Amino acid sequence: MAGLHIKNMISSREAAVTDTKVARWAACDPAVQDQARRAFLQALSSPHPNVSHTSAQVLAAYGAVDIPAKRFPQLIPTLVQGINDANTPEQMRKSALECIGYMAETLSSDEVAPEEVDQILSPLIGGMQTTNSNTIRLAATEALKHTVDLANANFEREPEREMIMASIKTSATACDDAKVRQEAYECLTYVCELYYALLSNHIMDIFQYSTAAIKQDDDEVGLKAIEFWLQVCEEEVDR
Repeated sequence: MAGLHIKNMISSREAAVTDTKVARWAACDPAVQDQARRAFLQALSSPHPNVSHTSAQVLAAYGAVDIPAKRFPQLIPTLVQGINDANTPEQMRKSALECIGYMAETLSSDEVAPEEVDQILSPLIGGMQTTNSNTIRLAATEALKHTVDLANANFEREPEREMIMASIKTSATACDDAKVRQEAYECLTYVCELYYALLSNHIMDIFQYSTAAIKQDDDEVGLKAIEFWLQVCEEEVDR
């Protein structure tokens, strides 16, 4: 409850109210700000799912304000380190991935440095691999879905684009959790919306595995696969 209250101290559905709250936070004593950030990060490591999940929301809300202003430079490296460390408890890894996703959903590409996007993408792609639990794979796939909008420079570079597309395919086709497969197709639809012109080399491959999903997978997964092709149609009509 304290975490939700703290989150609401800096966020609002009304832009003018948010601006006022952000200005109040920026005017706080830097020592108080640092103490708060340390508390947020400490709560992220809580073994209690509700606490660590709420901390992910709090960190994302304050990180979305502080990262563009260069006031919280240690946040992304700390999250990445926690995700990549094999000794990190799964609950904390999950919450760190959630935090990245929430934050990426709020930030725009001109607010995040290219090297920060690179730092974010690496653990997301790693988290989607088959060596991880479905819990981690789901959190990583969801986070990537919210991050693709920031990754325009990465999609322009073929090796990185290939890596991202391969990780999405892995989540869509090589996971026994339907929720992971659903998120993978949602992610694929976002990619289509943003980078359709770069997908020509992938369309036949996507056609093969998405058609299989439509015919054979759970209805919810098949519907998400159909949504990808609806997006393709919209892109073609626009052209």
